[in-house]
Amino acid sequence: MMKRIREQTILITILVIILGGIGVTMATGIWSTESTKVPVKFETGDFEGEYNPEDIRGSYTLAEIASIFEIPESILKTAFGIDESVSADSFKSKDLETLFPEDVEIGNDAMKAFVSLYKGIPYELEGLILPDAAVDIILSQPLNFDETMRNAIEATRYSNYEATMGDVSDDGNGNATTPDDNETAESVNDATDAAEQTTVHETTEDEPVINGNTTFMQALDAGLSKEEIETIIGAEMPSTAMTIKDFCVNNGLSFSTVKTALTSKIESIQ
Repeated sequence: MMKRIREQTILITILVIILGGIGVTMATGIWSTESTKVPVKFETGDFEGEYNPEDIRGSYTLAEIASIFEIPESILKTAFGIDESVSADSFKSKDLETLFPEDVEIGNDAMKAFVSLYKGIPYELEGLILPDAAVDIILSQPLNFDETMRNAIEATRYSNYEATMGDVSDDGNGNATTPDDNETAESVNDATDAAEQTTVHETTEDEPVINGNTTFMQALDAGLSKEEIETIIGAEMPSTAMTIKDFCVNNGLSFSTVKTALTSKIESIQ
């Protein structure tokens, strides 16, 4: 009988310790059942006190971005051509990279730019591509951007990029589609050849550029060491035949961030 009482006492004591510990951590703010994904806020300037879209991370879901920045989920989906059936609770900003061709860099940086501009916050757009729908939404807002900024926004259109890669149709959301039925097989092949030639030109030894088609072998050929690459990607380098973009997508990394770091490293050793 005494043994059973001791066992009950020990069990109660353990429960008190566990529940008491939770209570203390909740009171001190250490314990939290809610997401801690909260971007930094502007500390000065016209947008002081507002969340800074530049701090959006690739792991943020559409639902989180919509809630934090007070943008309807439907607007985010329309801007990037995401099907309405896709769950905003599971689709992450970094997943945008999977929706577009490998040579089109529309990912987390594009999300940062869209949210910033939608909220009327100027953003550095050089080198960025935004879906046409995203540009249309931004320019339709009653924003106070000057003509220079509006022209810069217009210049990010995906259709502008397509024009430099050959005649490729568009579904209205900035997503590439197959050519129209009246296009001949010869014109399709010409567009493909032009794209391939551009890729080859961009990855020459004289002009090393990391893009969506660049493999780890090409990065090594450009002068990077295995150790330098592993430091940047934060992991052991995979098969040299794998593209850097595929590795980033598979491992939850921002391709645009990795690309910038690799490109900078290559340029420093030229």
